Amino acid sequence: MRMRKISIRITDQQYEFIESLVAMGDYANASEVIREALRIFINQKKKELKELMGDEIKWMGENV
Repeated sequence: MRMRKISIRITDQQYEFIESLVAMGDYANASEVIREALRIFINQKKKELKELMGDEIKWMGENV
């Protein structure tokens, strides 16, 4: 899997929450937290789109 690097701006509160998850040992670093959050978000959005549009919708070449 190819990984790409992006930059984002987050609030202090978001940053502190991410850092607390890392400090508790749930994640090795902030990137892991963000990737997990993005996986959850993508799966939820795919589910919502499938419910709205049925099996006809494609996401990056795959069935949702």
